[in-house]
Amino acid sequence: MTKARELADFVSAGNPLADGVISFSEIADGNAVFGDNSKAIFGAGSDLQIYHNGTDSFIDEANASGWLYIRGNDIVIGKYTGEIYFKGIADGAVELYHDNAVKLATTATGIDVTGTVTVDGTVDGRDVAADGTKLDGIESGATADQTASEILTAIKTVDGASSGLDADLLDGQEGSYYLNANNFVNMPAGYTGWTISDGTNSESVTDGSTITFSGASYNTGTNTVTINTTPTTAQVLSATSGASYGAVGSYAFLTTYSNVGENGTYAGSSLYWGAGMTYFYGSHRWEDGTVFSVTSSGPSSQGSPSGTWRALGNSSIYSSGGPSSKTIYAATLFLRIS
Repeated sequence: MTKARELADFVSAGNPLADGVISFSEIADGNAVFGDNSKAIFGAGSDLQIYHNGTDSFIDEANASGWLYIRGNDIVIGKYTGEIYFKGIADGAVELYHDNAVKLATTATGIDVTGTVTVDGTVDGRDVAADGTKLDGIESGATADQTASEILTAIKTVDGASSGLDADLLDGQEGSYYLNANNFVNMPAGYTGWTISDGTNSESVTDGSTITFSGASYNTGTNTVTINTTPTTAQVLSATSGASYGAVGSYAFLTTYSNVGENGTYAGSSLYWGAGMTYFYGSHRWEDGTVFSVTSSGPSSQGSPSGTWRALGNSSIYSSGGPSSKTIYAATLFLRIS
């Protein structure tokens, strides 16, 4: 009988062990051999059981109120060939391995992950998958700690009139805009007003005055005001009531050696002071049949005005032949416009 058989007989007979220790050194090969589904059972209540069912091996902590402790200074769980699954280092890291390569390790401040983290769900309440799209839009190497000077330097690299960002503008205006006081409102005390000019004529407007343009339109795209250039009769009379005779804005009856069309413009050198007169020349017959001639130096003898004039009416030259031939030059009303 072998010593292994003797031990089995001894234990199966219910013989207690004085110190609860079985020494296998006395067994022939030093092995305790258990068949399939034979268990090494520990504890009065069969609390810890170690066994093999023919396919799988088990370590069961059968006591629901207790813990199963596996303790050692450094613990490795791995494949029987030596490949590591888990490593616990005393006073150090706990490491998880994939294909014998560490992928996650604890550190004194958190965890260290090697490789890609794939998350299904949220992390600290955030949807990482959704937020990842936003993160993908951040350029590589971008930082969040740029100083104001660095930001300004970056802006200057894209500054330009066609870039949509022009750092030279203030409220959308070039510096030259602020050199013209007519562009300002709420002028300080002591400012005397504005001067409005069409390039030839100008008018001073005191601070607080209101200017109204008849027929004016405002273009919001170009910030320009277009004023109706055709004044009404009332506006012309009001604006020219104080003009001196022959000056711009004054009226006069003038005549010429050609037909005059209403609203036409004429050089003063082609017009003559008519003073409302009608000139007629040629041969005329008295009632007794005597023929006499009327001669004159004509309209030109009256002299010509200066500037440019606009005809406010029509006039035509009338001529007739025969013994009473005559030529009539009728005067009409003109307005000097320049």
